[in-house]
Amino acid sequence: MSRLLRRRFNFKKGGFLMKQILFSIMLLLGLTLSSTSFSKKKQRVKILFDESYPPYAFRIMDPGLKGNERAGGFYSAIIRKAFEDESLKDYKLVLTSAPWKAGLTKMKKGKEIGLYPPYHRPKERPYMDPYSTPILDEEVVLMCRQSVAEKMHGKKWPEDFIKNKIKVTRNRGFSYKALGPLAIKAIEDKKWKLYEGGGTKASFMMMAKGRADCYFNDGLSIRSEAKKLQNNGVYRPGEEHQAFKQTTFVKDGKEQNFLKKETGHIGWSKAFKADYKDDLVTKVDAVIKKMKENGEIKKIIDQFTK
Repeated sequence: MSRLLRRRFNFKKGGFLMKQILFSIMLLLGLTLSSTSFSKKKQRVKILFDESYPPYAFRIMDPGLKGNERAGGFYSAIIRKAFEDESLKDYKLVLTSAPWKAGLTKMKKGKEIGLYPPYHRPKERPYMDPYSTPILDEEVVLMCRQSVAEKMHGKKWPEDFIKNKIKVTRNRGFSYKALGPLAIKAIEDKKWKLYEGGGTKASFMMMAKGRADCYFNDGLSIRSEAKKLQNNGVYRPGEEHQAFKQTTFVKDGKEQNFLKKETGHIGWSKAFKADYKDDLVTKVDAVIKKMKENGEIKKIIDQFTK
């Protein structure tokens, strides 16, 4: 073969090999970029919760549980479910317990992005801004034995309850400010006796056994305790014990079935700065609203209370 032909042959052969190499490099780059896009790292979002606010939020002391499973309570269950939504797929939720005051301090200093479940107190806590859309209504209610609830339905609070000498119990140490000024004055003037139990179980069973007519406390706390006691065979309505009912009365000229109402939220730290913050806050609000509308939040609460 002539020198010229050998040169042409080698050039063509080298050109073919070069094309193969370039094609392989481009293919590898494409696969790498594709793999990177599919395995995009999620943005870690650490939200604090009150470690001791049962049944709404609390730390579960169980060595068998890991990560977010150790976050107990209604709010924790709702927020975990919210972050399963497709719109929040780019975020990795990390729930961390904290003493309430320590959590508020971290919000003030911008150490963490969010904390639940504060009440809406923008003037008292300006360092939380914004607040999430309301997640739950927390109501102080008057639960009474069913016969008493029916007898006192539509009666004036607290005048008719005082007149009828209705025996009301509370948890020892639980503030009775929610009863209102007239009730407080009657109690302090010893014209109406307020009974006490050592805790939610003791106070509830006082009512169930007929030693008290009514029990005032947070409504979901009463219902979740009643379910636990019934499941454990301690509370047996229709047998040894009476059924209970949330009482409707007239207060300040309006018929209602609660003494006091607050809404619980995620409080977002105003001082915490992050590029993703606005996107996260907007999407969390949208998901919570959707969960309310489609009944998802109610389903979660029913698991604890029915």
